Amino acid sequence: MDSGIYDVSFEYSRAGFASVKFSEILYIARGGAVSSYSDTIPKLASLTANVTFKLNNPAAVEKTVPFQAGGFVTSVPSDLFDAADFFDLTEEFSGWYKDAALTIPWDTGFDRALSDMTLYAKWARALGDKATVSPGGGLPGIVMKQVPAGSFTRSGSTITVSAFHMGKFEVTLEQYRAVMGGQPAAQHSATGWDGHVPGDIQDKRPVNGASWYAAIVFCNKLSMKEGLTPVYTISGSTDPAAWGAVPTTDRNTVWDAVIMSIGASGYRLPTEAEWEYACRAGTGYPYSTGAAANDKTGWYSLNASNGTYRVTHEVGKKPANAWGLYDMHGNVFEWCWDWYADPYSPSGNQTNPTGPASSSNGAKSERGGTFDSDTNWISAAARGNTGGCS
Repeated sequence: MDSGIYDVSFEYSRAGFASVKFSEILYIARGGAVSSYSDTIPKLASLTANVTFKLNNPAAVEKTVPFQAGGFVTSVPSDLFDAADFFDLTEEFSGWYKDAALTIPWDTGFDRALSDMTLYAKWARALGDKATVSPGGGLPGIVMKQVPAGSFTRSGSTITVSAFHMGKFEVTLEQYRAVMGGQPAAQHSATGWDGHVPGDIQDKRPVNGASWYAAIVFCNKLSMKEGLTPVYTISGSTDPAAWGAVPTTDRNTVWDAVIMSIGASGYRLPTEAEWEYACRAGTGYPYSTGAAANDKTGWYSLNASNGTYRVTHEVGKKPANAWGLYDMHGNVFEWCWDWYADPYSPSGNQTNPTGPASSSNGAKSERGGTFDSDTNWISAAARGNTGGCS
């Protein structure tokens, strides 16, 4: 053997599955004398590996715990799941994963913590929930929560609603852009006075400034992308390409004559009755947090500032309601199908009301309030109204 530097590797068995490499300096002198020096390798038992558990449902609740390097991750921090405020309680925990894409499961009986790492929780959708499948690709997933049939009381009338599906989150900027090819001119930007809060992802903020007319175009285009039957018909066509440009003024007689096929399989706006029923989520309270609003209720005038101005926030950062729906209070107004009438007082008990045939002020109904609203405007019963092009 010649004198020189030799690399020596040890491959551990499956039980340890670590590869440790060190260099040995070996010098062979004339006459056969050998001298050498080996790098010192610290014992794994003296090292720690910090494991970060990300709850991922969907808020960034996480906790970091030190484990012995090379050891099994035998337990999860007991208080991690105490953050139940951030859970979609309708979903079921289905394991920890090594990657954010949730494709490589962590095997608790085999995998070991060899270095600092992050584990991501995976949740199974509740029975009856649906998600976009995007046959053509490129569409960020939209999860639709199943809302059970039931009823609620308003102004002395009992309003009964059949089961339906509703978006788990408000439509995000990336989802809107993927369907529409662009974004509203009024969309809050990544910088400037309406810049997002540090830590928020711009593309995961809710789309804002989309008109009611644009909203029905979005619904039909998304339905077509998914191979579903579009809900809305204008001038005999369900294809928005045949409708012409989205109106830029209110009271467009052609677009206002839109027909809704509520039994079609495609996407649509909720009726006011459906929205309020979903917001209340089986409770008699005005807020998901009970009789009064607080910081966990949603984004509104008291907590939506980016340090200088009140702005929209990334969806899903506040707790879901009992049916797994996020941001029902505040952040951005949510369009409903109904023409606006004041007051909203269905005459007697009704089942699946769809609102009046027209509106005296040519406005459509919007619910939920915004990042700039006070607590009265973000309640389940509060109503807003805006023209179709606004």
